[in-house]
Amino acid sequence: MPKTGQGLEAEAELVQGTLVLSTARAGELEIEAREAHIRPAGNGRTVAQVSVIGPKELHIYARRGAVLFSYRGESKTITEGESYEVILDPPEDGSEKKRPAQKPGRPPKAFLLVAGGAGAAASAVIVYENHQHKEEMESPDRP
Repeated sequence: MPKTGQGLEAEAELVQGTLVLSTARAGELEIEAREAHIRPAGNGRTVAQVSVIGPKELHIYARRGAVLFSYRGESKTITEGESYEVILDPPEDGSEKKRPAQKPGRPPKAFLLVAGGAGAAASAVIVYENHQHKEEMESPDRP
């Protein structure tokens, strides 16, 4: 993860609970949760909710704009309005009820996305606004 001063303006680590991020440009903020990284995918306003559900489970909801989810060398863009339950390091033995059948000869996936994952109430909120764009503040729920 880039450190502050190397193009990234702020970073936060989510250990438990829920975090809502709001930013005006890509590269301003990155969230780390359970070794996964979540950041805005575009240069427009982005509002996203990230929840730690369990030791290997996250919930990500892209309220406005798209976010890029990365974990162990694999990435997925979550577009505006999409909500996923993310299972990190899904078991290879097929014991996970939500895991699709693995094709023979393919390496195991680092994560599994399940559409419409369970939501969680917000317990922490981070709102990061670029100092030059403070007059452009909008409701995170979009006007």
